[in-house]
Amino acid sequence: MSTTSTTQSSFDVTTIDAAEEVTTTNVEEQTNVEEQTNVEKTQELDFPVYIIFSTKSLTEIRQLLVKYGAKSDLFLRIVYKKGTETDKTIVVLPESVYSALCKDGYGAKNRYRFLILPYRLRSGNYPTSEKTSHLFVPVPKTITTDANVETRMNELCELEIVASDTWSVVTPLRSRESGELRGGCFIKFKPDVHVDTIAMSCLLLNDTYWPSKEDTDSVFRCFWARKQQYSERGERGERSEKTEKNSDTQESKQQKQVKKMSYRLKKAEPLN
Repeated sequence: MSTTSTTQSSFDVTTIDAAEEVTTTNVEEQTNVEEQTNVEKTQELDFPVYIIFSTKSLTEIRQLLVKYGAKSDLFLRIVYKKGTETDKTIVVLPESVYSALCKDGYGAKNRYRFLILPYRLRSGNYPTSEKTSHLFVPVPKTITTDANVETRMNELCELEIVASDTWSVVTPLRSRESGELRGGCFIKFKPDVHVDTIAMSCLLLNDTYWPSKEDTDSVFRCFWARKQQYSERGERGERSEKTEKNSDTQESKQQKQVKKMSYRLKKAEPLN
């Protein structure tokens, strides 16, 4: 789960001076324009997720992190604002790697122009009162299977962000002929999943790329599903899955009834 583009924006030193404030701001522009909640929500759980302030390319950042013990296939993604690259990068790292970086001065303002801090969710990352605790994923026309969504979620499971048995993908709209997805799908979480886990999953999924050979250019996006949207489409998707399982049984019953009726008609006495 990584991209290979290079940052172009200039390094903002004032950002480092206000590092604590920056780490509590929204990473996604979409969350900046979300409706404001009445109660401020703060992160309760801890995640191995960090934010890096640097104009270095992802390749250079990766090389530095690997030098301190990170795996070469670690999760890295650039933070975008209104479609433009910033000098911020989201990374998932073992705490031991972060501690080693801090020991060498990368956890505070330094001459290397590279700063790493724990990423903290803020109120704008959480669902508002009209949203559910599920996520909606718009699906490009080039994507034909929900296995791509499951692939992204399984990667978060490997990163120990979310447990594998706590979520499922619900696809309310499929082509009756081909079974292909239409419009989008939902990532449904069990009621006992902490909202921090879902919010962090949403953060990490956004602005990655679809893991599909059909489409390697489309950006993966997800949003908190609206209550009305989920009740009208998500629940219908769950019902349709149950209906499909029972459709063969219902059809066979109807066929038996037709055959029985045909037999009775053949045996019936002709009218005088």
